[in-house]
Amino acid sequence: MMSSTNTIADLHAAPGKQNSDAHSGQTGPVRFFESKNLKHTTHILKVLARALNPLPNVVGLQLLNEPQDHELLEGWYTTTLDSIRRFAPTLPLYIGDAWDSRKFSAFVSKRPDVDFTVVDHHVYRCFTAQDRQLSGDEHAQVLRAHLTGKLTARSSESQGNLVLGEWSAALNPLSLRSRDAGEQDRQRRVFAQAELEVFEQHASGWFFWTYKKDGWDAGWCLRDAMRAEIMPATYGIRRETGKDIMNDEGRRAKAKEEAFKAHCAYWG
Repeated sequence: MMSSTNTIADLHAAPGKQNSDAHSGQTGPVRFFESKNLKHTTHILKVLARALNPLPNVVGLQLLNEPQDHELLEGWYTTTLDSIRRFAPTLPLYIGDAWDSRKFSAFVSKRPDVDFTVVDHHVYRCFTAQDRQLSGDEHAQVLRAHLTGKLTARSSESQGNLVLGEWSAALNPLSLRSRDAGEQDRQRRVFAQAELEVFEQHASGWFFWTYKKDGWDAGWCLRDAMRAEIMPATYGIRRETGKDIMNDEGRRAKAKEEAFKAHCAYWG
């Protein structure tokens, strides 16, 4: 997850591959949990953390993307986190929840209070047989009715350190229930709006996957989803007297100065 301003580094593929999916970068069986690969990955992450820790725009390092749940995973997380904390005590560190947010929210809750460790939970509703049975409207209803409670509980357990590191507006083709492009976009729009609403209220942050891809795809490509008005064109930026304050360097500098003074005055 990269940008020109703030950056979160994410180890997407580890030695021995941490899951059986193609995005782990290798073919063959999962061998990440062999001792040599666990140690090698810890070494890689320590090198990354040493390089990234001094950089002011780095706001986190994720240890591993979507690892398989395994009896050795929690122990490896603990030793790796502790190793990095010896030289990067304040760098935010993210851990993939291995599709078990309850288990790893509880894990984070047991870390020291001063330790900035965050649970990364991914939400998709397009891959399973159950996903295919529901329309976009029905998925939106289920999200509001059931995911809200789940995220509230997980956020509480992890002391608020919960982010939605991956989600999209993608639905299974069978969930779109129509060949009409306008109706398909409406289904995606209702679904995405429900996701945004729930995530904003019950998580500390979120990342849409992905920013762009080859070919038109209004479910997975944020730029296409914005063009189709499935995702909002702007989010989190307020306009003042019809002028985008983020593009006004003078106002931004003044606002930064005033905020800094207010911060100093408060803590003074």
